[in-house]
Amino acid sequence: MAGENPRVIIREIFNQSLLAVDPYQAVASYTDTIRRAYTNGKFRNLVLIGFGKAASRMAKAVEDNLGDLLTGGIIVTKYGHAVQGDRVSNVKTYEAGHPMPDENGRKAAQEIVQALKTTDKYTLVICLISGGGSALLVAPSGDITLADK
Repeated sequence: MAGENPRVIIREIFNQSLLAVDPYQAVASYTDTIRRAYTNGKFRNLVLIGFGKAASRMAKAVEDNLGDLLTGGIIVTKYGHAVQGDRVSNVKTYEAGHPMPDENGRKAAQEIVQALKTTDKYTLVICLISGGGSALLVAPSGDITLADK
């Protein structure tokens, strides 16, 4: 690097830093491990649950790398953060309010709870969590209202 333009070096450091924290790449790097766990555990179903602002990008990595095994799933992400384009599985995507929770987040939470109730010992569940999840996956209980959250 001696003699290189400092701007070039700084830009390369910046670009490598972004790649290191990319949600898609972070999850994609573990899909071989997930595939081995699925096979070795003799699972019959693979279900994907995800919530957070990066949930859609993370889910896309699972779909792209494990789509042949994926039997379904539900994710919830911030409005405008859903990955657009071809989807290769039957993962349902909700977009919901962040930082202010809304009714879509509540609906997604209810659907996720119901989906998880149908799993059994032959189901491997992948749970993807990223920042913003506490606002996006909202299920107020008792006297607490959605407005209180």
